[in-house]
Amino acid sequence: TPSVEPTAGPTGTPSVEPTAGPTGTPSDEPSRKQTSSPSATPTISNSSNPSNNRSNAPSKEIVLIPPPTVTPTNTPSLTPSTSYAPSFPCNITPQSRSDQLADIIYNVSLSTSAIDIVDMFHNEMTPQFRAASWLVNEDAFHVCPSSINVVQRYVVALIYFQMNGDSWTNCAAASASPMCEVDNQALKGDPFLSASHECSWAFLKNFN
Repeated sequence: TPSVEPTAGPTGTPSVEPTAGPTGTPSDEPSRKQTSSPSATPTISNSSNPSNNRSNAPSKEIVLIPPPTVTPTNTPSLTPSTSYAPSFPCNITPQSRSDQLADIIYNVSLSTSAIDIVDMFHNEMTPQFRAASWLVNEDAFHVCPSSINVVQRYVVALIYFQMNGDSWTNCAAASASPMCEVDNQALKGDPFLSASHECSWAFLKNFN
């Protein structure tokens, strides 16, 4: 029992003066009531002076793309597609087609012409050279050496160049004049040197 009877009301001052600072150890019994304010004011916003030193490592690593492999793999990721030989018209290379057509034209000219065959195909102004060059390099019909109309197509082109067909007012090559008007309906046809079959050209339409 206390040595002194308790007072009827609270005293103005505690019976024992409080210590000036916190004690080294907490009291045996914790307080049962909340304190009116926390012991330290929490930080509400970011600190005004961030640290100048970098952290040793990020708080969490974020990887956006997978890292490359350290060493190459032994096999490719996808099997490469098998390459095939390029396809050519007539199933032969352009050079082979040119050589074979030149041989055919040369043999035809050799057997039918009295003109020097060497000059004929080395002079760019001769009708023979122009017809052969057109057939091999420019003709959109793209005749093959194995075709039965190689000679016929060359001969018709030769006639065109021999008669200075580019100067015709009618049915000249499409590059010179796209018009082809013929009074005789039976003779109407495509302009000379067209990409169609030579038997479809004007004046030759029914010549088959």
